[in-house]
Amino acid sequence: KVLNWYNYLYVGYDCMYDDLKYSSFYISAETMTNTRKYLTLGSNMDIKPVEAHDYYESRVPGRVYIDPAATQVSFWVSTDYRKKFAFDGSVAAYYSPEYPTTGYAISLGPRLQPNKHLTLICEQSGEFMQNFRGYVMDSLDALNQPVIIFGSRDVNTITSMLQGTFMFNSKMSLNLQARHYWVTARYDSFFDLDQSGHLRPNSYQGEHDLNFNLLNIDLGFTWNFLPGSQLSLVWKNAITTMGKKVEDDFFRNFNQMIESPASNSFSMRVLVYLDALYLKKKK
Repeated sequence: KVLNWYNYLYVGYDCMYDDLKYSSFYISAETMTNTRKYLTLGSNMDIKPVEAHDYYESRVPGRVYIDPAATQVSFWVSTDYRKKFAFDGSVAAYYSPEYPTTGYAISLGPRLQPNKHLTLICEQSGEFMQNFRGYVMDSLDALNQPVIIFGSRDVNTITSMLQGTFMFNSKMSLNLQARHYWVTARYDSFFDLDQSGHLRPNSYQGEHDLNFNLLNIDLGFTWNFLPGSQLSLVWKNAITTMGKKVEDDFFRNFNQMIESPASNSFSMRVLVYLDALYLKKKK
């Protein structure tokens, strides 16, 4: 049985603030329902039925990129968070017929709460785009006119996240958050952006493949030692790597990343609440 059912339909038209030039037209629809067992189900569809005019992707003022029509569909599910084990999941698909550009995404997020003290959340998500076109670089030609180069690339994004909370009691807790963000991009062809905003094939052969990693680990201890007063201890670790050699193996890429130099920081913060009226009475 259904507790509630939510639906909406949104039609949007965007234009530039200065001169009201057309930017995009889109239609978005969503449906979501909650059952009596607190299972949440939902779906969303975003439709861009006509070309959009993107004034930012070119990175050159006054130049526009004609972004083709596209459609994106997603589905998601979320189980009852009151139980010891819960689960979040979603899938999505993207399609633009002009080139064509295709893509899909998936996320899995189990949640474990074995007792009132410990909560663990692990989330793994991936987004995979094929033949996705975007800005690469720009320069000036012999006539001092901008030459804007776009590229067709396969872009893969994988995000891994772990969150943990341990409550010692109502006043003290330990919190962990670790996140690894990995993006790879492989280029197979390049284009010139012409004055009309469309892409024309060129003979450019630059090396712009990308392998990017970002790892953040935050560990914090919080103690509310008095009403309104708090002691916080936080350790932060961060690693960032970027190169042009794309690594296909997740574990080999991760091992190479953690061998890179890391930045570490430790901070302590003490907040003390002082009641001025109480101090005044003491005098």
